[in-house]
Amino acid sequence: MAIIEIPLFPLPNLVFFPQTHFPLHVFESRYRILVEDILAGKKQIGMVLLKDGWEKNYFSSPETYNIGCLGVVEAYERLPSGRVNILMRGLQRFEIVKIIQTY
Repeated sequence: MAIIEIPLFPLPNLVFFPQTHFPLHVFESRYRILVEDILAGKKQIGMVLLKDGWEKNYFSSPETYNIGCLGVVEAYERLPSGRVNILMRGLQRFEIVKIIQTY
């Protein structure tokens, strides 16, 4: 098993699967920064589901499940407001071994 470093995008109500597509409207400033970083690189991001009770730690580091789906941005649109629309395609399942940094 290879260990790779990928950016994580946690969501409270989404389970993303390989070979599916998911449109996402990115509006929070920390996640807009994250998306700009991935668009400048491999365009890959790990989507993970937040655990119940995420609301109390949402602006710090809420707990996520350890299994997620690696996705690639297939299309994106930058909006005048600074928000971004992206279209993700699921590539493969992954397991979180260690979280290095948060946005």
